[in-house]
Amino acid sequence: MAEQEEAPKKKAKAKAEEKESKTSVRSYKEGIEAEKQKMNAYSKKFSSNIKTLQADIKKHSKDMNEAAIKNMSDKVGKFKKDIKDQIKENKEAAAHMADNVKYFTSEINKQKKDFKEYTKQFQG
Repeated sequence: MAEQEEAPKKKAKAKAEEKESKTSVRSYKEGIEAEKQKMNAYSKKFSSNIKTLQADIKKHSKDMNEAAIKNMSDKVGKFKKDIKDQIKENKEAAAHMADNVKYFTSEINKQKKDFKEYTKQFQG
């Protein structure tokens, strides 16, 4: 009789173990699915962060490029102005030199004339 009472207990115990193993497998599967969902969420967030970073890098590159162009444009403009100023100064200096040459030429011609007048006294 003891064996007869133990048989239903063994069956109940086996059934409980089977149910526990099914529960254990199910809980592992659920755990795996939960981890997959977490990994997918992390993957999406990581992808979003990379896209944001790429957009930021592109924007900053464009800003840096525009700043460099503006800076260089300002410097090129100043350089052109300096060249124009130097050209103007050179033209003024050349004009002044031409005036000086005319003055010296006229002084030389005046001295020649005076010398010719002076030499006429002795020739004649």
